[in-house]
Amino acid sequence: MSVDRHAPGYEPRFDLDSVVGRQGELFAQDIARGLADGTVEVKTDEASAYTGNVYVEYQCLRSKGWMPSGIATTEAEWWAFVLGPRKDVLFALSTDRLRKLVDHAQQNPWMRKRCVKGGNPTYGVAIPMGQFVEGAVGTKRKAA
Repeated sequence: MSVDRHAPGYEPRFDLDSVVGRQGELFAQDIARGLADGTVEVKTDEASAYTGNVYVEYQCLRSKGWMPSGIATTEAEWWAFVLGPRKDVLFALSTDRLRKLVDHAQQNPWMRKRCVKGGNPTYGVAIPMGQFVEGAVGTKRKAA
């Protein structure tokens, strides 16, 4: 049920707002359960606040060479990103939706990146935060 809360003459009613709020609570509970049962993969991207991007890995360097990893091999139903230097922002989305975002980002050479931080270099995509949110939510900005 979708209600335009900004329509002229709209008067908030607890019963409508309660249903919308409850849907959000159920989603949050699904993520919490997924953390416990292993169906949520969690990545921490401290640099996101500085780069303005969310990095999603799809290959890493192993002894046998570059191997699929991260989003390319996950069996998790959901991915959650802990963002920012204080690690106080959590963004969760379905793995299917994230794969679509990554597939789209891989078509843009400037989004494909190599990360050499740590002992295992990776390849991934750096998705600008705005595009990440728009793609995750399933909306596109309207031209002004």
